Amino acid sequence: SKEPGSTSLVSGADSTTPAPADTTTRLSAAPTTPSPPKESRNGTTTVATTTTGTATTTSLGGAGLGGAGRGKAAVEVVIRSISYDALLGSKALLQKFKMTIAEEVASSVGISPSDVEVELSKGSVRASCTITPQGSEDADSIVAKLKDRQQSLQESLVRGITALPDIEGATTGTVSAAMEEPTRIVEDGTFGADDADDDDDEDDEDEDE
Repeated sequence: SKEPGSTSLVSGADSTTPAPADTTTRLSAAPTTPSPPKESRNGTTTVATTTTGTATTTSLGGAGLGGAGRGKAAVEVVIRSISYDALLGSKALLQKFKMTIAEEVASSVGISPSDVEVELSKGSVRASCTITPQGSEDADSIVAKLKDRQQSLQESLVRGITALPDIEGATTGTVSAAMEEPTRIVEDGTFGADDADDDDDEDDEDEDE
């Protein structure tokens, strides 16, 4: 009898003479051969492929190419003539407002809105954006793009926000956007070297006084 999953070959010297049962040769299935992990082009999904015999299993992981070791970029934008309290009074409007900011910031540097985290605070409305680079990008390249495209980003933010349905109820005047100096955040959560230099300059000024 044949064992499950095995391949049996019957050998014999003469096709007319039946081979004895103990001359049956059994070949085991091909051993598992793991293929090296492959990474997707979009930088957000890791694809690992394992081959077992003739079967191929593909698993998707969320580690991606970005994140660890690349730092993050941060930028704050002040949106004037929008009532923060009015935004809080409408959950739907608040979510659309934050999504618009994420979309415009992402579009300005060529990444996905899902890689932009937006937190709002009062004064008029202050949007703190944290950007996680993906693919070949890193925090420094994101910061450079934000600096280079500051004016166009401010204009697109105003267009996007003023086009939101029901935004009139939260508007107190002519809407404008002012982007502050972008920076990078290193892995321990502190700001990059440029900010550290600024702090040292301030300490030196205090000592001079």
